[in-house]
Amino acid sequence: MSDLYFYIANFSGMFFTLEIIIADSSSLPSRVLMFAFATSPFIVNVWTGPAIAQSFFDRDPPADTTLGWRWGHGVWAIILPVVTAPVLYILFANQRKAKREGIYPESRFRGTSVWVSLQELFFELDIIGLILLTAGFALVLLAITLAGYQSEKWREAKIIVMLVIGFFCLVAACVWEYKFAKYPLIRWNLIKDQTVACACGMGFLFWVTFYCWDGCALHNVCLSNK
Repeated sequence: MSDLYFYIANFSGMFFTLEIIIADSSSLPSRVLMFAFATSPFIVNVWTGPAIAQSFFDRDPPADTTLGWRWGHGVWAIILPVVTAPVLYILFANQRKAKREGIYPESRFRGTSVWVSLQELFFELDIIGLILLTAGFALVLLAITLAGYQSEKWREAKIIVMLVIGFFCLVAACVWEYKFAKYPLIRWNLIKDQTVACACGMGFLFWVTFYCWDGCALHNVCLSNK
């Protein structure tokens, strides 16, 4: 399971970075099309993924060695640097060009001590709110996931504890964001805006459908049928 955490963290970070690059390099009318183009490979993954996975097991049969599934993960250490190198080159080249032309903004932390910069980042990134939200959702969702595998189901003590602490963290996060956060992670004035609320709703539906597809269509058909 530990490798799954690294995979999710890196995949989410990579996808988030891709979204930022697309948002910064495209106009508003064409942004939806660019996002759709960037995620279009998922359409063919249902058919190509099992065949590719099967080729690793054909090369290194599971009965003889574990290299098959290990290479299935390790090959991305080669693929990702190769396919991202052109994008990184363009970004760094434009950064150097902006610096030469004097239009590259300087860091506002320049000239300040490390301690002052860390203090400012701690409150600006709302680390306390982020920890409370992450812990709350992680505990609640983990309890929901694990409850079905326990002998006592929902009456299991550790499931109850995770649910109670998780809900407490979520309530504490709301109180912190509303009353005490210097730079709130959850901007209540934006949540009340209909445009922002609709965008959040669309994002919620997008990720629900994505993981329904990811869990049902892809992970349940991991190898090709021969």
